[in-house]
Amino acid sequence: MLPESAKNKIEQIWLDVIAGGVSQPTEVIEQLTYLMFAKQLDEMEADIETSELLSGKRQEHLFGESDEEQSLRWRNFRKLEARELHAVFSQKVFPFIKSVNRDKNSSFSRFLADAIFKINEPLALQKVVSGLDDLFEHDIKGLDMQGDLYEHMLAKLNSAGRLGAFRTPKQIRDLMVNLMQPTVDMRICDPACEPPVF
Repeated sequence: MLPESAKNKIEQIWLDVIAGGVSQPTEVIEQLTYLMFAKQLDEMEADIETSELLSGKRQEHLFGESDEEQSLRWRNFRKLEARELHAVFSQKVFPFIKSVNRDKNSSFSRFLADAIFKINEPLALQKVVSGLDDLFEHDIKGLDMQGDLYEHMLAKLNSAGRLGAFRTPKQIRDLMVNLMQPTVDMRICDPACEPPVF
């Protein structure tokens, strides 16, 4: 469950997205998802760099080594002045996000093919980026709280619970994995899916 301080910060971030010109709750969640994904890509790249250092073996990176590609990383654009941040994110980072795994024709790239970044107010975007940075670095760092974060945002939608939008908490997932001890060659049915998935 999210701490109260995190819920308060999410409420402020939500209001900042609205101030940026996005009014529909589903669109607010969509725009926040794009920003959180940009942060996650940077974290994944940091993990790749650490693994590369520890193993001494070259690995495939998400970002190229050029200054241009490195400028697309969350750690490098998050502190920019509002107008520059908006320009970099909307014209460079967002198109980069949309192109991730495009060469593999993934469902992710197909889903994002028509995506539009809608936060059109630079100062609002800067506040959202700062708010997310603070939330992830101080309130939920190292915790399995991203699902709780989405549940909190989805609670703002009238239909969230009725549409089965909530996820299974980490401790229940861990319990089920420990009980089942799945292996690579096992087939597992999820009867909760409609239709059931094997």
